[in-house]
Amino acid sequence: IVKALDLEWDDLFEEPLKEVARYPYHSGGRLFEKVRLVSGTHKTFRWEPVLNGHRMPLYRLGEALALPGPLYVIESEKDVDTLLGMNVAAVCMPGGAGTWYPEFSESLKGRNVVIVADRDEPGVKHARNVHADLQGKVSSERILQSATTADHYDVCDQLAAGFTLSQVVPLEAPSDLM
Repeated sequence: IVKALDLEWDDLFEEPLKEVARYPYHSGGRLFEKVRLVSGTHKTFRWEPVLNGHRMPLYRLGEALALPGPLYVIESEKDVDTLLGMNVAAVCMPGGAGTWYPEFSESLKGRNVVIVADRDEPGVKHARNVHADLQGKVSSERILQSATTADHYDVCDQLAAGFTLSQVVPLEAPSDLM
């Protein structure tokens, strides 16, 4: 669409887009990268090469399955990288909240799974959908959320605020969002 309008990506933002991270996904013997771009307070992602309908696996699934203990399902690659750096098993979906596919549940069979919802409505809805899909396919599943109470907070925000991973709290009702 951008090219059809004879525009560049930077024309869509007040500040030029800056690449801040690349997240490698390996699928079908090929390397795909999800590129995170930011401009001011806006963020966007693009895939290199373009996916053209190719479905990605859970991010860093092989590394997570090799670790003992519960496996955390979270929303972002940044959080997965942080937890794996702490030797904690973690994965996320390639498209973020709302992009859970049944084959993801199959890949986690037999594991104890902890779903950590971001503190926002899409994150909570997503966590509940993942929880429902995992039932009967994994050894156990439960939903938790950041102990921090600010909107949109996630695992990395909790750790940055001085909390530990063990201080995530149960998600019990919609009022738990804030």
